[in-house]
Amino acid sequence: MTMRYSRRSVIFMMVPACVGLVAACSPAAPAASPTPTGSQLSDWEQQMLQSAQKEGKVTVYGFWNPTLEQMVTSIMAERYPGVKLETLTSTTAPDKIRTEQQTGQYNADVYIGGLLSGYTLSQMGASEQFDPPAASAAGAKWVLPPTTYVSYPQVAYAVLAKGILINTQLVPSDKEPKNWKDLLDPFWAGKKIVIDNPSRGGGPGSTWAHWAYEYSELGREFLVGLKNQDPVLDSGSATPQINALARGEYYAYIPSFASYVQQAPGAPLKFIWPAPASGGGSLSIVVLIKNAPHPNAAKLFMNMTLLPEFQARQAKELWNSPNLVGVPVPDPVVGLEGRTIFIDNEADTQRASDWSNTISREIFGN
Repeated sequence: MTMRYSRRSVIFMMVPACVGLVAACSPAAPAASPTPTGSQLSDWEQQMLQSAQKEGKVTVYGFWNPTLEQMVTSIMAERYPGVKLETLTSTTAPDKIRTEQQTGQYNADVYIGGLLSGYTLSQMGASEQFDPPAASAAGAKWVLPPTTYVSYPQVAYAVLAKGILINTQLVPSDKEPKNWKDLLDPFWAGKKIVIDNPSRGGGPGSTWAHWAYEYSELGREFLVGLKNQDPVLDSGSATPQINALARGEYYAYIPSFASYVQQAPGAPLKFIWPAPASGGGSLSIVVLIKNAPHPNAAKLFMNMTLLPEFQARQAKELWNSPNLVGVPVPDPVVGLEGRTIFIDNEADTQRASDWSNTISREIFGN
């Protein structure tokens, strides 16, 4: 195993036989094996399920896509009958949660999304700490510690490393970007690239662009050059842009995750890991909301995301890189082995939030 520490968190240098871990990660232990669907409930789950069934539902705000919602609904129906999943898909979910907290009209139980929004919720005082029993299950080994990678409340169930998504019918093989700087080639000029707007904050574009700005091999010059390519800056959810890319309206979408391929089955989409590194990485997290109206169902839901069954299904069906070590992946592109990956830590997340409202707007506008 090779690990190098930097001022920007950790660089993962993974090889097939091992996984790089951050400091404070759980001690080495035998890799956990996924359990089959319908595996027996733990004693904690059985006790919590009785209370959750009385509550009847769990309401989860955040970054949902149809595949994720369908998978989670299926697992809950099989594992926790009588507990309905209700969702709200919104890129401004933290703002809605803020309003609920201020007015006392509580609807959200859990937030699902990324680290930056988790940080925002903590700054609002709208989140609560919860340590799921599955996080400390015997034999469980994690890529990153699910509840302690950052100091604010969150549970990390997947690792989100960023790359480039292209339409292979529009991008010839000799123009496929091998390096981030390849996007500065004249071929990519003229609204061929869609970028998650780095200036909006709270999205993957801001943390990725902040990393690129600070990374010595890219820097401000790269971002200015990218802006000069006249890209489309999008401030909405990823799904419409993924679908537009699949239809051939654009050539590439950045930053992207391998899981985006599964959101348009059969489309001519390809995920690329560009050199020299994948940066501004995050985690898929769930957060317990303060004053949750269905607290038992919320905790049951959050614990579920760390179970081997859930970890295995998200890798297979969503192409998410699982946080649980030992889970097989459906395609090498989903795995983290052999890749140089920067995952933002808490200080990175805080700086990215400020950067997106200042320097990013100098480069990309509002």
